[in-house]
Amino acid sequence: TGGSAGAMTGGSAGTTTAGGSAGMNAGGTGGSATGGTGGSSGTLEGLLMSEYVEGSMANKAIELFNGTGRTLDLSACELVFYFASSTNQAQVPLTGPSGGFEPNHTWVICDDGGSESLLNACDQKSDVQFFFNGDDAIELVCGGVVVDSFGKVGEDPGDGWGDPNGTTYTRDHTLRRKCSVTHGDTNSGDDFIPSVEWDGFGLNQLDGLRSHCGHSTPTSAGQ
Repeated sequence: TGGSAGAMTGGSAGTTTAGGSAGMNAGGTGGSATGGTGGSSGTLEGLLMSEYVEGSMANKAIELFNGTGRTLDLSACELVFYFASSTNQAQVPLTGPSGGFEPNHTWVICDDGGSESLLNACDQKSDVQFFFNGDDAIELVCGGVVVDSFGKVGEDPGDGWGDPNGTTYTRDHTLRRKCSVTHGDTNSGDDFIPSVEWDGFGLNQLDGLRSHCGHSTPTSAGQ
């Protein structure tokens, strides 16, 4: 018989003498020695962008939250930025913790030119490609599949999405995902109204990084 579902791809098929390999990202065991098929492809529902920091200068960060209930391998994932929401892309491959991205933990990716306060909260530092602004759409992609998105790919929102006079405007604000949101927006081409899924905070407000909806991640878990 086949193995149970993997998080992103199923395990390989078993042979007459050995079982198939396990699926990626804490997937189930492989096929049995009777030559059954490998585990089926699972999902990453619950992995999402939980915080967005569009601060002054290089104070830019994206926080991920693992709400899947299992340990994940982020090395198969990347952040894809669409500058001014055009087809001009930049990819930032993710590393993740060496022991895997544990359930209910966060992973913070930031611009390596950010402030000391930001860098102290950062797990993965990126270069100039991470210098996004309020009008840039973002996709979280794992194994070639969009798991979550921010903004609307292909739309030029001006300086940003949302009410320019509101706290959830995507320029010069920190946005945190509402606790009621438990899975990502996999359609990066749909309309984006930040206030629907995000709470807004002021410029350079960084005190929420490394925690999400009551789940805190110690610095040692990621750095």
